[in-house]
Amino acid sequence: FKSEGVAYDMNIIVAYLNFNPSHVELSNFKSKIGRSDISASGKFDNYLAYALKDEMLSGVFNMQSELLDLSEFTSDEKVTSEQAGTEEEIMGIIEVPSNIDFTLNANIDRLIYDDIDMANAKGKIMLKDRVAVFKDLSLDMLGGNVKVNGDYDTSSEVPKMDIDFDITEMDINQAANSFYTIEKMAPIAKSCRGKFSTNLSLKASLDQNMTPIEETIRGKGRVKTKSVSVEKFEPLNKLASELGIEKLAKQRFENLDISYKMDNGKIIVDPFVVNLEGVPATISGSMTLLKQELDYGLKMDLPVAKLPGNIGSQTAGVLGQLNEKFGTNISTATTIPVSLKIGGTIDKPTISGNYGELVKEQSKELKDQVKEEVKEIITEKVDQAKVEAIAKAKELAAKIIQTAQAQSDKLVSEATKQAEDLRAKGYAEAKKVEDSAKNVLEKAAKRALADKARKETDKQADGIIAKANEQAAAIMSKAQSDSDALIQKAENQ
Repeated sequence: FKSEGVAYDMNIIVAYLNFNPSHVELSNFKSKIGRSDISASGKFDNYLAYALKDEMLSGVFNMQSELLDLSEFTSDEKVTSEQAGTEEEIMGIIEVPSNIDFTLNANIDRLIYDDIDMANAKGKIMLKDRVAVFKDLSLDMLGGNVKVNGDYDTSSEVPKMDIDFDITEMDINQAANSFYTIEKMAPIAKSCRGKFSTNLSLKASLDQNMTPIEETIRGKGRVKTKSVSVEKFEPLNKLASELGIEKLAKQRFENLDISYKMDNGKIIVDPFVVNLEGVPATISGSMTLLKQELDYGLKMDLPVAKLPGNIGSQTAGVLGQLNEKFGTNISTATTIPVSLKIGGTIDKPTISGNYGELVKEQSKELKDQVKEEVKEIITEKVDQAKVEAIAKAKELAAKIIQTAQAQSDKLVSEATKQAEDLRAKGYAEAKKVEDSAKNVLEKAAKRALADKARKETDKQADGIIAKANEQAAAIMSKAQSDSDALIQKAENQ
């Protein structure tokens, strides 16, 4: 079969259908669609009641393929929002029908989708009560293996996903460049070379574009790598610059084992240890999923011998003078406790912290300033008045943020309630229209009218919430600006 509207040819090699009043059996089906081949068998039960009375349609099918190239079935044309009309017409929730009880057993030797070449895809998909259940799905891709179990639930107004992933020995860099989710959850992956394994349990509600809603994402997992090299990763570059140790910008890590969880729009990493140029460093903290804002801590005992440039050679002389003056016995083997805070974002990280007062003084040209530097080491403290002023400013800033947050939360809460009331009323009216149908044809027509009414209701409700979120964001932005200015003023005094 050929058609101008279809980019591929379709050849049905064999198709046997057996009909009786209770079911339709597909006893043998083989086809060639473009490059792809599909063989299938199975049956539909209760098909007459489904067609005439919209009752439950049940079935079990087995499908095999040596090659299934899904890229052939997608269009190269890009539909703009102006061409399609509205965003809802471009994207939308994939609904699982309520009157379908369906099981598909698939076995695909080679599967191609969106330039990703996969092999040995097999498993079971079950559709029932508006829920799609994935059981023991498995495939080989990007040098590793992926197993999936879980479900996609459309039984409520907001669809939900609850899925467990088990990934073994997958190429880190290829995964980051192929999957947007991995890039967002682990942005370091694009700067890595090596393989990783992970298990991940992920729960989330989905928006109209089938994208997880950030604040609903919940999950936990564990990632392992035997060996991975990292280069051109901005936070590592910033750390190397801050410590003055250029070699830190390019690292190889062995036998990493990192546990993490996702909650309230953040990915939170449990403390783990890495070797940075031979020095053990403990890292922990969190990153926001949407804005990729960093809040990590790094602690390490940095040996004096690791100090950059000629500071190491200067250190011995300076320490000798310190020992002589104060009767101490500090040697160049001494380590300096370093506690850093990594903030900012992935693209623009910031580093701040405490390197130990000794390193602060030794990192300057000390040979001609020993007397002044020793005096500064002993007496240097932040002026108490400045400390109190900053503390007071931070306390007042916190109140400003707290007040703004309460105002924003109230605004969003009221808008959400208004949207929910509007949605409930609209859906109820749509239900009345749908229920008033007296026969199959009228039911189909009124279902279309009801669906259109629900979409319009959703659009209005989403608009109310979006406007409230925009106003809330403006309130929080002004509060943050005011509080930052207050603290900055105190620090500048």
